[in-house]
Formats: sequence, C-alpha cells, structure tokens
Amino acid sequence: EGATPLRNEHGTAPGIQMRIERAGGAPCWFFALPGVPAEMNPMWHETVAPAILAARGEARVIRRLLEGYKSYRVQHAKDGWEGLAVARQNLPDLIVTDLTMPGMDGFETCRRLKTNAGVAQVPVIFLTGLTETEHVVHALGSGGVHYLTKPINMDELRARIRVHLTNARSAQSAR
Repeated sequence: EGATPLRNEHGTAPGIQMRIERAGGAPCWFFALPGVPAEMNPMWHETVAPAILAARGEARVIRRLLEGYKSYRVQHAKDGWEGLAVARQNLPDLIVTDLTMPGMDGFETCRRLKTNAGVAQVPVIFLTGLTETEHVVHALGSGGVHYLTKPINMDELRARIRVHLTNARSAQSAR
C-alpha cells in the first residue's frame, strides 16, 4: 500500500505496509522498516484476518453479523462431522455452532474438538434455541466458552466474538 508511519510504544517510524490476498481471498498485511531485510527487521510481522468456523445454520447468522466487516474470514460447515473436518484441516481462531444438528449434536462436536490437541485451544461459542440450565451446563462442560440463546442479540455476539478472539490470541502469544 506504500509508506506508512508505523507506531508502537517507542514512537513512530517510517515503514512499508503491504496488503496481499491469500488463497480464499483472506487479506494478509505485512509491515516492515524500509531497507532492512525481513529476517533482521524487528518490526516485520504478518497479521491475518481471524477465521471463524460457523457450523450448521449459524453460517447465516455469522454472515449477517459480519456484513460490512472484512476483518474476518468465515468458514462454513453443514453439520458437526464437517465442522470437525474443517477445523482440523483449516484451524479456525473461533468456532460458532448450534447444539441441535443432524448426525452429531453440538455437545459431541465440541467434546471431540477438545480432545484433538491441534484444535483444543480454539474457543467455541454456542448459539441455540435450547434455554434450559441443564443444556447450558452440558455445553460449557463439553468445552464451550460461551452460550447464547436465540433470538441472538447481534451486538452481544459481536462483543463475545471480539473478547474470545482477543483472549485466544493472548493465550497463544503466552505459549
């Protein structure tokens, strides 16, 4: 995109900002100090739009939620089985799923995700019409980080997504 002032806790420096489209159209930004090789550049880093995996009917909700937002990549799965496969193949940053799905319900999908070392740290948010306390307890016990009942308040869902993405990135950085 051209020369851009780069700011951090130490001040401002001239820099280069490049936007590259990856496979699937996911934007990827690179920042660098001019004239310094990438491997020696302390400011060289890549930021990739977070990926959200939406299982079953939640894909429609997520699409509506993210209309106008280009800062997320949304992956879709038609059921729990496909959700497991997609999550293992293209590790998402967050998963949003329903509890009532054909074949394998959301409880079992989440439990299986959490037993897979490569996917276990990915936060799972449940969106569901099930409102009984026993369902909430079971969902959180299966590894979910949050439980929202329908009708979904879109502002609350956006806030939950931001919080859990931020927490997941912080936890990943700490490892």
